[in-house]
Amino acid sequence: MTTEQKTKIGKELIEVLGIKKNKYEGNFYDTCWGTKTPFGIYEVVKRIMNGNYWETTSETTKVRTLTLKQLEEMKSLTVFAKGETVDSPDGINMTNSGKPLRWIAVRGHISDWAIYCSWSDKSWEWIKSYGAKIASEISIKRLVPCEDDAFQMYCH
Repeated sequence: MTTEQKTKIGKELIEVLGIKKNKYEGNFYDTCWGTKTPFGIYEVVKRIMNGNYWETTSETTKVRTLTLKQLEEMKSLTVFAKGETVDSPDGINMTNSGKPLRWIAVRGHISDWAIYCSWSDKSWEWIKSYGAKIASEISIKRLVPCEDDAFQMYCH
């Protein structure tokens, strides 16, 4: 399925589910999974349908977020989130090529963590070992919603 087809389905999900547009960011929508583009909404729903989304939920906000406690309880080099997005301002803006990217979130050795990405033709293991590290705070929090103390542990 192409990025355009996934985006179209994401727009249909937005309409069917009545998801509200974010008033501060152009083509983004507010969800309990964070601020997402139509493409991102498609990807999240796909992961949920495949049973591949976060295992824990914040008790107070009912929003799935990464916490410092979760990081501390993970083993080193644990992959705790991954997905696909587009290389654009609506996804991960690496080169603005419009091509699909894969990203993977990995816990480091000292309760730190990072998100790595590469083109979608690369394997998850390749991306984990050699992918480009995401540096943009907006992109990081869009891909892996996290509490402030967990974000402070992000390895820039």
